[in-house]
Amino acid sequence: MKYRYSDDDRTVYDEKKKKFYIGSVLKWTVYIVCIFILATVIFRLITTGEPKELKNYIIKSGSVQRAYAEHKDALLIYSISVRNPFAVGDTFFLDNVYYIENAGNFQLTLRSKNSRTEKTERENFGYWLKVSKINTENTENPENEYDISDISEPVYAGYFEKNTARYNYLVMSFDNVEIDYANTKIELYIIGRTRDVYTEEDAIEDAIARFTIFDVNTPKSKVQAKIFDLG
Repeated sequence: MKYRYSDDDRTVYDEKKKKFYIGSVLKWTVYIVCIFILATVIFRLITTGEPKELKNYIIKSGSVQRAYAEHKDALLIYSISVRNPFAVGDTFFLDNVYYIENAGNFQLTLRSKNSRTEKTERENFGYWLKVSKINTENTENPENEYDISDISEPVYAGYFEKNTARYNYLVMSFDNVEIDYANTKIELYIIGRTRDVYTEEDAIEDAIARFTIFDVNTPKSKVQAKIFDLG
């Protein structure tokens, strides 16, 4: 005998069917959103990730080579975590900041956004590494402010340039940098107009961006020299 559904049975069946369809739509909507987010993250990692050539990269300047020849894998290298690595919005970004203590060498990677800086502009940029120290012998300075008279001149040793579709990467190396971890502040000035001779006042006046790279409160950690190709 064929079973005949009552109106109540049909209503219950339709409600269950409706809930099933709604549940399926919601489930697949969540799946699609998750897939879209994952694809977006992967795309951004691919397009914004630094070039593989810059991974564990250090410029082998003469001072670094001499220090490595003497110390080998015992070479003392610090990775510095800049507290605010961005400048001019997200136009400039600091990464891979290293201090090779035995060599007195300071290195960093500066990433600039191609859509914000023209190639002709970047070619005319200047870079000033300002190393300031507290004059601990100055008893008239009870707050131990960084003494302007105790600033060492920056030495720009070399660079490695790499371009991608979105970013320009510039690796800079500075020699003759001595850091007293309790009393030193390091700043990087990006200068938009170059002069034949620069004073500190000129650099500050012409700077289009400034980073405080290191001071007593900046986190740092030791890095094993063997991860770099220094041999």
